[in-house]
Amino acid sequence: MSVNVSRVTLIAEDTIKNSVAICKKYGIDPCLIDVEITESFGLLEKELLVDLIKRMHEAGFSISMDDFGTSFLTGIMSQVHFDTVKFDKSLTDSIVDNPKTQILFKAAVSMCREIW
Repeated sequence: MSVNVSRVTLIAEDTIKNSVAICKKYGIDPCLIDVEITESFGLLEKELLVDLIKRMHEAGFSISMDDFGTSFLTGIMSQVHFDTVKFDKSLTDSIVDNPKTQILFKAAVSMCREIW
């Protein structure tokens, strides 16, 4: 199951602890939960975001970067592991007809493969 996490929820003090407690209460393995973090979260203090993602992984959650292609998170991408990268629709809308979009998409896929 994928869950989009808001910026406010992500930085709340007990988000990870509460998420683990909810999983335990309902007998759900955290590895079955994919936490989607949008690229716009890069606006958070980098160290805070890196720490949050690391702690969510340690708690067993899968982490996805959502809306990839709407901004660029090179600093974060080089420091944390994302289990999934979801390309934003705006990056794929013109992929069939636009050679430049094809080049961008191919480069982005290649970069993701190399990093992770």
